[in-house]
Amino acid sequence: MGRDAAFDYLANGPFCLVALDPATGRAVQINETFEQFMGPLYKFQGYKFASSASEEHQDKLSDAIQSLVDGKSEKATVRNVEMFTLAGEAGMPVRKHFDWTVGKGADNCILLFGEPCTGVDIEQRAKDAELIDFFQNAPIA
Repeated sequence: MGRDAAFDYLANGPFCLVALDPATGRAVQINETFEQFMGPLYKFQGYKFASSASEEHQDKLSDAIQSLVDGKSEKATVRNVEMFTLAGEAGMPVRKHFDWTVGKGADNCILLFGEPCTGVDIEQRAKDAELIDFFQNAPIA
């Protein structure tokens, strides 16, 4: 699916949609849902999109994007990414979590579909991670 077709189809959809220039990693197009949750396009055009993730999550998001640019994968998913959003009148960054699916458009742009995580999602994932950690570090009897 090309970039324009994706944006026509998902203009007001439930997911944030952003197209990145594969050479620079900068946002070149967004849908209205992205603007509502993350902020207007002009606030994301001056730097690599992955830089809007918290420091802890930048590498994961950047690696997922780069794997498509390099042709190593056709799709990648990065869950529970803490992003600094720039939506709202005050213009102050607000932290929100998203699950991002990264794909490639027919015109070689990088398409990211973002689903905002709810507080329940984040809490449940933390509990799941704690349980997995417990089992991985439990002594063998």
